[in-house]
Amino acid sequence: MDGTVAAFVRELKGAHETMRRAIEGASPEELAWTPAEIVYPGGRTPGETRWNSLAMLVRHTTGSAKSYAAAVAGREERFPAALADDPATAAELRALIDEAEEYVLGALEPLRPEDFASEGITLRRSGVQLSKIETVARLVAHTAGHAAQMTVLRKMLRERAQS
Repeated sequence: MDGTVAAFVRELKGAHETMRRAIEGASPEELAWTPAEIVYPGGRTPGETRWNSLAMLVRHTTGSAKSYAAAVAGREERFPAALADDPATAAELRALIDEAEEYVLGALEPLRPEDFASEGITLRRSGVQLSKIETVARLVAHTAGHAAQMTVLRKMLRERAQS
């Protein structure tokens, strides 16, 4: 495996492990909890936007990661970056993380340095044109950012339980 790809893979695996730790032992209620109702201008539904729960973050992050990986691999597959907040168990969410990791690594591990010099990728959702290496970097940064957000949410849940 190319050194650049290996670095991305290490970071991605680390982010996935952070996500797994954040949901470990959480009840369905804790996985669906959000710290506040917040209304943002231009939210998904006018007047009804809120912070993401742990469950929402897992679904969104894993769906997005698979979509980025599909683009890098030149596959036409589409995966919803769902923000659904229906009930979930930690085991169900862990399975989504494991499945996404397997899919993404399957797309990244075969990459060679010359693959990064190929023509750009147009991301379907935003229409943004990126190189393959920019797409992989965005995939890893997006996953790591949400993994950190999940760590904060889990700490908030623990503090809430102690008060």
